[in-house]
Amino acid sequence: MLLRDSMSSTRSIFGSFDGESAHQVDPDGGSARSQVLGNQDLLELAFSFFDIHPKHILFSPVKLNKNYRSDSKYLLWASMTCKAFFEPAMNVLWRSVDEWMPLIKLIPTLIKQGNVYTTSRSIRQKDMQRFHVYARRIRHLQFIGSTHHLSYHIIRSISQNRQFKTFPTLQILSIPRFGSIVPENVPLLYLLPSSTLSKVSIAGVNPASEVLAASLLRAIRVESEIVTEVKLEGKLTTTSLDVIHEFRTLQTLHISIQDNGGAFPSQFLKEISETTSLKSLTLRLDSRVVFNAGEDEPLDSGPRNRSQRKSWRPNFRSTFSTLNTLELLGSAVAVKGILHLVFAPHLKGINEPLDSGPRNRSQRKSWRPNFRSTFSTLNTLELLGSAVAVKGILHLVFAPHLKGISIILANLGSIESYDIMCGCIQRIAVDMADCLESIQITSLSPGVRLPRQTLSWFHVFKRLKTMQIMVDTLPKDAISVLVPLRQWATLETLKLQVGQASLTVPPSFSLSHMTLLVMLCPTLRALAISVSLTFLREDIKSMREEITKGCSCHKLRTLELLPPVDPIPSPYCSEDAITDKSSRSKVGFSYQDIFTISRFVDHLFPCLTKMDLSQIVYTMDIGWCEDVMLTLKQLQEVRRDKHRCV
Repeated sequence: MLLRDSMSSTRSIFGSFDGESAHQVDPDGGSARSQVLGNQDLLELAFSFFDIHPKHILFSPVKLNKNYRSDSKYLLWASMTCKAFFEPAMNVLWRSVDEWMPLIKLIPTLIKQGNVYTTSRSIRQKDMQRFHVYARRIRHLQFIGSTHHLSYHIIRSISQNRQFKTFPTLQILSIPRFGSIVPENVPLLYLLPSSTLSKVSIAGVNPASEVLAASLLRAIRVESEIVTEVKLEGKLTTTSLDVIHEFRTLQTLHISIQDNGGAFPSQFLKEISETTSLKSLTLRLDSRVVFNAGEDEPLDSGPRNRSQRKSWRPNFRSTFSTLNTLELLGSAVAVKGILHLVFAPHLKGINEPLDSGPRNRSQRKSWRPNFRSTFSTLNTLELLGSAVAVKGILHLVFAPHLKGISIILANLGSIESYDIMCGCIQRIAVDMADCLESIQITSLSPGVRLPRQTLSWFHVFKRLKTMQIMVDTLPKDAISVLVPLRQWATLETLKLQVGQASLTVPPSFSLSHMTLLVMLCPTLRALAISVSLTFLREDIKSMREEITKGCSCHKLRTLELLPPVDPIPSPYCSEDAITDKSSRSKVGFSYQDIFTISRFVDHLFPCLTKMDLSQIVYTMDIGWCEDVMLTLKQLQEVRRDKHRCV
């Protein structure tokens, strides 16, 4: 019954395609129908919507949807609806395979004896036909080390069949747990290389399996000349790394080195720089991996004069002429060393999530880089890590044309927050402000404050369009401090969010502070801000006085009121720092102030099209929020006809 229903549904989409009607050509639609049935690529695209198999994930085992096996029956049913559907439906069904056993079980004489798969008789060539019919469809293969062993004669039968390539259309190969492959299944690895292979991912390499991993990589390189992406993860040494530069068509390289008991071979950078097609490079070094600059690579400080700095190059530097994106993760010393050795004239993006660096205060004081790398074409910079490491990297990087910067600080106590925050902001203001259009400063842990004196540096950002500041504490008069400096004539998006400290100390902002924002940011279009939700009488009085003045005619379109920011879960932040929203008590309110607040917002921002209070419903009564929104909407409807700015 289910099969009949599925066939009926499939026919309803494509028409009736049973054996008899397939030969009856409709004068009007027969030609179009024949074109559809004859276009295997089009049919395969249509059947791809039947497949809910999760996308192939490199570097991690794919977890199948628990309903995948039952849902795959729709592709099977579609393949049986008519002859023209069989090939494209089977191609979709078999294009991603997460283990070998479904293929092996296609061998008709297969049996299991204990923990070993074998056959009831010797394997003939015709026994392997079904295997190759479906193996040739596989494009994504994830090889997971199984606890089941294959009899060696099965592997030999597969490899010795000269009539067929094992995986003639394989494009993506992922081996997430390379070190756990049992020796009996190792010969299967050498059946995987294919001339169509373009992406390779091998993770879980350990000292015992590294030679095998290097051998497999070399076999892939010999078989395929179109490999564009390689990801290699584990306890890596030069044994496996020395093979990477042999992939001459490589465009994306991801190397993740865990504690290997040795040093990172800096010669590796020179080798891969010879790959003329490399566009994206990711290097992740365990904090225990030592960085060795090498004897022939003196890391001197270079000239301090800026004009001389442009033409100066260290004695040894690897030139990546085509590199666009660089991501570095490791200790501050390792990142510093790598930046010394890399010259990428066309780099467009760099991401450096750093580890905590030296924790001892005496060591921290002595960690001061004296060499700065110039990134003349860098547009975007994102730094995530301990505050001392982020500050150090900012001293290393000179990016005169930087347009966007994001710094996410962690492991910063309130005692040191003043000096480090000042240092970060000062470095950005001095060297990166000329072209800067976007700045984001985020804290991952409680206790981070943006000091009053630091705000004076913000006046140098003359082209700023987007600013986001999310820290634990901002000065209560932060906006008042910024207003006398100068207007941000170009600022369009502003987000100011304070943290949990605002629940126990006087809040940073109130609604009445928005009058200052109108003066400070005349071109602002979107505003998200944490405000005090306990409306003091002085605040209400200030709002009523503002309403009596002339309308501001400000062009703000979107206003969002925010609660205190939650510390973001991260490797640097403990879970006990996170506060459950449901445990917070609701703030008291007064309905008599609803009209004043609504009029105040409408008065300041007559062009407002969206006001979002959804983030504060757990601190304010939802009915209060709805009343504010309704009143504001009614005020806009009354005022719209007479206000010239709308």
